[in-house]
Amino acid sequence: MKKKQTTKSDAAEALMYPREMFPVDKLDPHPDNPRQHTETQLKDLARSFKENGWTQPIVAKKKRGGRGLIAAGHGRHQAALMLFRGGDQAYEKIPVVWVPWSDNKLRAYVVLDNKLGDGSTWDKIGLKAFMEGIMRADGETFTGFNEAEIEALMQIGESPDDFPGIGEDLEIQHQCPKCGYEWSGKAKQ
Repeated sequence: MKKKQTTKSDAAEALMYPREMFPVDKLDPHPDNPRQHTETQLKDLARSFKENGWTQPIVAKKKRGGRGLIAAGHGRHQAALMLFRGGDQAYEKIPVVWVPWSDNKLRAYVVLDNKLGDGSTWDKIGLKAFMEGIMRADGETFTGFNEAEIEALMQIGESPDDFPGIGEDLEIQHQCPKCGYEWSGKAKQ
């Protein structure tokens, strides 16, 4: 693949792509978008909109006939459309960033936008502490994790019921790389 050298003016121009509130039903998903969204995910997105407001615009390219073709935000669009068609007029128009890209660059961004999130992982011990703080505080606690996921998360670092305890005379320290549980053990002789 050819690499285009990005200049300072390219970067500055990208920061200034036009934005507007645009009718949700005049945006079209990219027909070749390989990313799929579950019904549960769409309901979680809709709940997040209701509780937190809209925090990330759709990225789209203008099409003929006053429509837009989505490059990023397919799930957000589907969730907003679901709310609008369900009678919630607050989602009649949603924030859109308009990009002037070629069709091929738009197609590449459809994949890039979805791929970028795949490279991240959770620091499970840090996430557990973060979630404990959220659960202790007053107010809303919707994080996108379901009850079973939260319960499993809260078990991280806890000893399984049938796991032997730590002895004072043991020489070796261990930590499970998956859950973070620590234990000691004496080497068998």
